[in-house]
Formats: sequence, C-alpha cells, structure tokens
Amino acid sequence: MNVSNPILPDGPDGMPWDGPLLMFHDLVDHAPLFAFIDGMLVEYQRFEKFVTPVDRLTRRGHLVLVSGPDGVGKSSFVQWCARKLERHPEIANPLVFYFGLAALPPECVNFRKTAAWLLRQMALVLEGKEGMTREDIDKLLREADDPYVAFGGLVDVLHDKSAVALIILPQKIPLEWVRGFRDMARARMVFFAEWGAADRVELAAGFGEVPTCYSAFLQLSQMAGVEADIREILTNRVAGMDEAERKLVAEALRNFPVPREAIDELVYLFDIRGSGKMTPSKVRAYQDDLTKRLLKALERKPPQGRKER
Repeated sequence: MNVSNPILPDGPDGMPWDGPLLMFHDLVDHAPLFAFIDGMLVEYQRFEKFVTPVDRLTRRGHLVLVSGPDGVGKSSFVQWCARKLERHPEIANPLVFYFGLAALPPECVNFRKTAAWLLRQMALVLEGKEGMTREDIDKLLREADDPYVAFGGLVDVLHDKSAVALIILPQKIPLEWVRGFRDMARARMVFFAEWGAADRVELAAGFGEVPTCYSAFLQLSQMAGVEADIREILTNRVAGMDEAERKLVAEALRNFPVPREAIDELVYLFDIRGSGKMTPSKVRAYQDDLTKRLLKALERKPPQGRKER
C-alpha cells in the first residue's frame, strides 16, 4: 500500500469516497483539501505501516483503535481504513462487518452478552454471502453465549474460506469491552474501534501485550473552532476544482497540520491563485511567498539568549 494522500480513495464510480469530516457530506468532493490539516495523513501512514506486509493479517489478529474528540472524523477514518483493506489486491476474500452505527439492544449489559449479540449479527451477514454454507453459519453460532468458544468458530470459517474479517465495532462501547474483543482476535481478524480524546501512550499502556494480536492506537486531532472558516473556504474558494488541482493544494499544505495555520495558508494560496485554474506555477509562487514570509519572521526573532527591548 503506497498512498500519498489517503483522503483521495477511488470509489466504484471513480469519485472519492466520503471524506474524513462528517460535517462536509454536502461538499465531499472537496474534503481532500483537509488531508493534511488535522493529522489524518500521519495517522493513515501509521495504519499503513501497521498492516504492511498484508500477510501479517493471516498470521495474527489485529486491533485498530482510533481516538479523538467528538466531530474530528473518527468514524469516517475507521471506515476508510477498512475500505482500503477491503479493496487490497492481496486480500482475496474480505468480509466486512460494519456495526459502527449499530444501537446495542438492552440485553448488551456486559462484554460477553455484547460479543454474543455481535456474533449473531455477523451470522446474518454471512448468510447472504456467496460461498457460505449452513455448516459455516453453524460454526459461528455454536456456543454463541461463550464468545471465546464462538469466535473460535469464526476463525475456522475464515481459514476454510481464506478470508479476512474486518469488524467495525459499535461506537461508544466501554474501553474494557474493546480490550475484550482485542483479546479474542486471532489470525485473519481485524477489529476497528473508536474512543474519545486520549493519549496514545496511555491507551497503549492500558491495553498491554497480547501474543495473538497486534494493536495500533491512532490519534486524530481537534478541529473545534475552525469549522466555519473551513466551510467558507470550501464553499467560496474551492468550488469547481478538479482532482489534479485538489492534489496540488493538498500537497502544498503538507507542512501545516495545525488547523488554524492551515486555514491561513489556504487563504494565501487562493489569493495567489486568483480566479484561474490552480497550476504548479501558482503553487510555486505560493511557496516562494511562504519562504519570504518565513525569512521575515526569522529576521524579527531575537537571537537566542537576547531579549528584544
């Protein structure tokens, strides 16, 4: 997997999949501009490294836990990672179980009951899959009330079908339940989960090591306070740009992962662009202007050890 801008995936109709910012569903074509604003590129590259080489998926289980504040795009990011694996040429038989928006029933009061419910829902999905037999479904449902035994049935099915299960867990389940699913993960099983704002190091320390599973903790940054500015730029500055232009802009913003700085730089870039098409020469003009501004800022900065009067 070698993706320079992960928020430009190829959809079935040649258009991008939903971008990472849920608030921009009505402007999804323009979401690629923000691949470098909130650190999603860095975290995607971390995910890419985590699942490379892809045959690791057939040797051990995986957990991908994405953390970040509300509204930062965790759900879309999780979906994008799962879709990328689903379309990976080296994964011959991906099985996607998407429960990200599922409302847990009242009986899901603990991990075991939640795992049992999840297994039954997965069985319903498999019943509609080509090549799945009644015996395969029975393997999954056998002793479903004991998830550690029942998920063993899933492992058997995955091995028999040379399949990889990509399981997106329901949102906002307790962290100890996420840990429980991680502990059950075996070869050919990838669990995706999301959690609120948390430090990656603290999350990793809280999960510990499991010999049968790899764990990745990806952290998306806060976008709060800049939504209106982003919407204004998307609406009034970006309308009509084609994919090549969007790539130019995204690449120009690579070095500005902080939302406020990225917004300011978008304004500079579009002022230089004017009303015409975005071209490499216009990006170079912006970069020349950026160099001059940085040099001026350095000139104003007092030498180390001295203070301006």
